[in-house]
Order: sequence, then structure tokens, then C-alpha cells
Amino acid sequence: MDFSSGGNPGRIQIPQLARNRPSIHDLPIELLSHIISLSVQNYFASITRMQNLCLVCSRWRDVVEGTPELWCRITSADPLPGVRKAIDSSRDYPLDIGYGNRAHPNRSGPEDFLSAVYPHAWRWRRASIVLGLGSENLLQRWTAGKAPRLESLTITLDTRVPTPLTLFEGAPLPCLRTLQLRSVPLVWDGQQLFNLRKLEILAEKQIPPSLSSVLSVLRETHRLEDFVCVGSLSQTPGDESDAVPQHSIPLPALKKLRIHSSAKSSWLGLSRAIRAPACQHVSLAGGLLGDLQDPTELAQIVEGVSQFLPRLRTRAEWEERVHITLGSPNVTFRSSTFHLDFSHSTRRMQLAKWMILNLVDELVEIALYIIDPTWNAAQLEMLDLPTLRRTVSKLNISPTVWQPRAILEYLSSPTPGLDGQALWPLPNLTELAVPVNADDLAVILRMLRCRAQAIELPGSVRPQTIIELRLTEYAIGSLDDTERMSEIDSFMRGNGGSLKIVPWGG
Repeated sequence: MDFSSGGNPGRIQIPQLARNRPSIHDLPIELLSHIISLSVQNYFASITRMQNLCLVCSRWRDVVEGTPELWCRITSADPLPGVRKAIDSSRDYPLDIGYGNRAHPNRSGPEDFLSAVYPHAWRWRRASIVLGLGSENLLQRWTAGKAPRLESLTITLDTRVPTPLTLFEGAPLPCLRTLQLRSVPLVWDGQQLFNLRKLEILAEKQIPPSLSSVLSVLRETHRLEDFVCVGSLSQTPGDESDAVPQHSIPLPALKKLRIHSSAKSSWLGLSRAIRAPACQHVSLAGGLLGDLQDPTELAQIVEGVSQFLPRLRTRAEWEERVHITLGSPNVTFRSSTFHLDFSHSTRRMQLAKWMILNLVDELVEIALYIIDPTWNAAQLEMLDLPTLRRTVSKLNISPTVWQPRAILEYLSSPTPGLDGQALWPLPNLTELAVPVNADDLAVILRMLRCRAQAIELPGSVRPQTIIELRLTEYAIGSLDDTERMSEIDSFMRGNGGSLKIVPWGG
């Protein structure tokens, strides 16, 4: 085949074009090293991968071995000779250290890996350490030196240890921004951790830290932006969680707060002490005990929760809908910026009323989700939302609820009020999601027609028409069922609404 230009000197022949094409070997060292860095960053054994790239050609070997940044990520997934080479090749650059108990064919042993990286703790920038059963005795040795460059530290224990950990001999950690402790007992020192931006404590498997020790750290971390505490905190003789805190803890930079604990003293003690005027996302979860009519207990809960609400309400538009979920044993309040999840073994109705009355403004619409299987029409009536002067515009009944038909029948007709006037249940309801079978379709259609054709009598409020209906069907397939479903669809369309049918499990 002739690839010549046919005597036309203005054309370049294809073989010549191929010879002039740039090669990867023509890339600048800075660009090639960056490409290599991207190619190994998702590998557990990145050092082994780096050593393999050195075998491509002499230029790649020179680039890899002459670029210290490529050797700064060191994990126990690599064999010990590779770990030692990485320490030497990285020179004095900051190191990212990772030790885990995951099985790898050629991984370094815990003692050998620790002995190799520990003398260079002064170079650590980020460290992630996971210790399991049999290696917990290494915990103190991992942080026995000094780490002035350390920016991020994550320690996870899969077993209990009896002795609290002292981080890096108690020396200051001026660069530490992120500290994540998962089931790790710690000697808490606020002055050591003063520069934190993120603090995460998961205290589910360990001897829990005391409330006073965590508060002592928060008092020093004025730049903290993200605080997470999951698990119960212990009480010391000096902790008086039932008393009003003598000194609040200002955290002016805090933007995210998450406190989840089954013990009331833990989440309530922290939430009452923290003052975070700039907080944008709050998640509180905890258990409640005793009678929710106790004014002292309710006052403490309101103090711990309501301080976050003014700021959060100003961030939300009034058109925003909040979500209330009635579960068992939990009752949940959720908005775009606030999440509150409380549980009570016997007083769920009181808890739901308290949450709606204290957390939902009269101008904000409620989306009500019922997932408690035992919830029925009588309980929905006892919730007495009209008396609370709160508006429910959406009702979602979970397929787990045992008596959805009784709730539909409750929504189909008004009830007499104390003054003799007819009161429609949930008069502002415009969206409904409910599980149905074939026998429920007639009840659905009757409920829709009754609410749409209601006559507004003096002193009564005519219910709004449901314009969005979502049905989760169990078993609907006969011709009669199809015709009834068609009637429902025609009714919804005739009133400017829509019907959506979702198969069970879909």
C-alpha cells in the first residue's frame, strides 16, 4: 500500500506523522510524576505498585525514585522491605501512615511495621490506625513519640483496652485538625487539642469517657467546626447533669453537631452546655425516661434543644415542610438543617405532642410519617393536631402499619367538636401515601369524594382536596379492581391531582 503524498510536498506522509507524535517519554517530570501519583492513590499496597512502575523503563525508574512525594503514603499492606524503601525515598517529606488489620498476602507484621515507622513520627501528617484482638498491646507504643506535624489522626479499636491512651506523651499538637476516636479510651487534654476543627468520638465498645472530660476539651477548641459524639458518657461525682450548667461553652465556628446517645445525661449534658450560634446542621438522638409531664425535665430538654432552633428557623424558608415520623419507640423531627430522634418506651404519644408543639412553628407545614405498626385511627385522633394549631399537609402511612383502612375511614368524615361544629381530621391534607389491597379501593374512593364534596358550614373548616395520591398495592389484579383503580385515577385527574401506583416492594 502506498502512503506517499503523490508528489505533493504540502502533505506529510503517515509514517512521518507517526514519528512526530509526542510520546509519554516526552512529558515533563512534574507531569509524569503527577500521573503516576494518581495511578497508585487507590491501591492498598501503593508502595508495591510504585516498585512495579520502576520496572517499566529507566526513565520511569529515575522519575519515581527521584520524586519523594510519591513515597509518602505508607501502609501495612506493603511488605516490610518496601516500607523501609519508602521511608528512605520520601526523605524528610510529611508521611501518611495507615495500619489496619485487614489480611494481605505480603503485608508487614504489626511489630515490624511499627518499628519501621515509629522513629519517624515527627514526620507524620496523617495517621489511620486500626487495632484488633491481639494487637491492642501496641496502642500505647503507636503514640509514644512526638508528632508536631500531625494534621489528622484516626484510631479504631475492635477490642477493649483497660488503660487510657496518652497521645504523643501529652505534647502539644499544634497542627492537628481532625481527631477521630472509635472505641478508644483517652486521657483528654484540651490544651493539647486546642487547634481541632473536627472531633469525632465513638464510645460504643470502650469504657466511656466522662462528660466533664469531653466538656473540658470543648472549652479549649474554639475553632471546632464539626463535632460528633456517639455513645454514652460516664458520670463523675463532679458532673451534675440535672443542674443548669454554670458555664456555657461557646463554639463560634461550629457548623455541624451530631450527638447520639441512649443515655439522657449524655446528650442532654452536651447540648445544654454547647452554644453554637453559627451551627447549620444539628442531629440529636437519645432516650427519655420517666413522665414527660415533669416540668423540670421538660425545661431541661427545651433548654438543650431550643437554643439551636432560632438560628435554624431563620435559615429555612417558611414554605419548607418539616417531617415528623411516628415510630416505635422513636419519634423523629427532621428538617433540612435539624434532625431530632427521641425514644420513650411507653410515652410516645406525649413525646410526639411535645415535639410538634415545641419544634414546629404554626406557619410551617408538617409531613407526617406513620411507621409504628400499632398506630391506628384512635391514636391519630388523640394527637389532636387541630387543637395544637399545627398544619399537616402530607400523610404517609407505611406498609408496616396494621390498620391503614381504619385511618382511611377516619379521614372520610368529620367529627363533632366540643362546640357542636364539625371538625374534619387533617383539614389541610393535600398529599397521601398509603398501602392498599383490593378491598381498600372502595374506601379510598369514598374518602376522596367525601373530602372533595364537603360543605363548609359556619364555624367549620372545609378540608382541602387531596391532589397527590400514592398507593402501594399488595394484590390488585382483577377486572373489578382495575375498574375501581380507573375511577380513582379519573377522580384525581378531574380535581387537578395525580395518582401514582407503586407495587409492593417496588
